[in-house]
Amino acid sequence: MQIAFSSWNLAADLTRLPQPTGACDELAWAGRTRDATEVLGMNLPGLFLNAKTFQDVPAGTLIFEAGASGTVMFGVVEGEVEVRLPNGAVRRLGPQQTFGEMAIVDSSPRSATAVAVTDTKLAVIDRKMFLFLVHETPTFALQVMSNMAQRLRAAEQ
Repeated sequence: MQIAFSSWNLAADLTRLPQPTGACDELAWAGRTRDATEVLGMNLPGLFLNAKTFQDVPAGTLIFEAGASGTVMFGVVEGEVEVRLPNGAVRRLGPQQTFGEMAIVDSSPRSATAVAVTDTKLAVIDRKMFLFLVHETPTFALQVMSNMAQRLRAAEQ
């Protein structure tokens, strides 16, 4: 399958935004937030509401385990999920956050275990849907990368 990508250019779009004039201006420029998804308008409320497949997961249910193969990623629609790394690090995720995307990106086994903390509704996103979302909604790709970067930084601490 061949996908034709649009001519959308993030670098060109960013040059049109008012730039910070000093080191302390970055937070003001970022809308007084440190969350890149909010800065660039990447938090896409309701993005997962139109998913084709949902999974209702009761509190305490194992979603996937580290080392398992994975062919889908998830978007949290409602509820909370804990992502537990083998080194003991734990990250709690809520609505509009994604997890499990590494299996979609590089076809590797799951690097963490995911468990529903509360009754949770998940949007299930397979590789085909992932590629569609990246193509049609470029800020989706940036949101996913931002979520991954946050988790990597938290794991390093």
